[in-house]
Amino acid sequence: MSEATRLEEASKHIKSAQKKLKRGLTKWSIGANDYDVAALEYESAAKIYQYLKKHKTAIETWETAAAHHEKADNYYCQGRCFESIAIIHKDQKNQTEQINAILSAGKAYLEDGKPDKGADAYIRAAKVSRDIDSPVKAAEYVTQALTILDDEELYHLTPEPARLLISLRVKSGDYQKAVEAIKRSAGFFKQLKQSHNIDKGAVEIVILRLAAKDPVLAERDLHSMSETFGIDGEEAITAQDLVRAYQEADEEQFNSVLGRQVLTFLHPDIARLSKKVVSYFRKNLVGERAGYKIGYAFRGKTPQNF
Repeated sequence: MSEATRLEEASKHIKSAQKKLKRGLTKWSIGANDYDVAALEYESAAKIYQYLKKHKTAIETWETAAAHHEKADNYYCQGRCFESIAIIHKDQKNQTEQINAILSAGKAYLEDGKPDKGADAYIRAAKVSRDIDSPVKAAEYVTQALTILDDEELYHLTPEPARLLISLRVKSGDYQKAVEAIKRSAGFFKQLKQSHNIDKGAVEIVILRLAAKDPVLAERDLHSMSETFGIDGEEAITAQDLVRAYQEADEEQFNSVLGRQVLTFLHPDIARLSKKVVSYFRKNLVGERAGYKIGYAFRGKTPQNF
């Protein structure tokens, strides 16, 4: 079928939609069924324009279909129209508009009473935003998704976006908000009765605090996690030992703790961050302590508590 024939077919669909709406006016008002039928006709036309790569016309026609679906209270189909628009923007590498279309789809799904699909749309928008180096904006979208899932008590859907949020916070260098994200995910894991993931989160919080050179806050967070969630597993012991070794600049103990198997199952971005902690520990804390000992030796004194 030639392009001209296809374009003529698309034009017929649009005329059919317009005719349906015009007929509705003769009944004094356009009903939901009129809008629904018109929307489907516009969809058929939009698919043809999209196939022929008439991008601008396709987007405009999908938007018209979406508007008519909304008037017919058919929000799910409205969301699918925005998904098609997002695909066009993706093909054109127009990520900003792609994100906007995905978010519009998410809002339509929420209006349709489908929080799982709505949250998923926000997560997909976050991933596109992340890929264009906008981790802060991406984190906002994931946070919205988690709020939706939390409000609807869809806890089984929270682990993946929770991990994504932690990753985004770490990559943006906001360790405080990364800690907050871990604490929030601990609440989800509590609902899922996954205590081992809560305990693992305690270790991750310690590494984040030590990366910020704040062992005192690491200790406070451990105490808070213990009181709130009752952490007591191997991970919790490892977290405590890691803080103690750091504070005492005990290189032997520090290396011993780092060799424990529980540290091999951490969030990938935090596992990489732990290398920064190790580097700082060995270059600064251990060196400072050694220098302190040498200073005492030169003065003929013996340092205490080393």
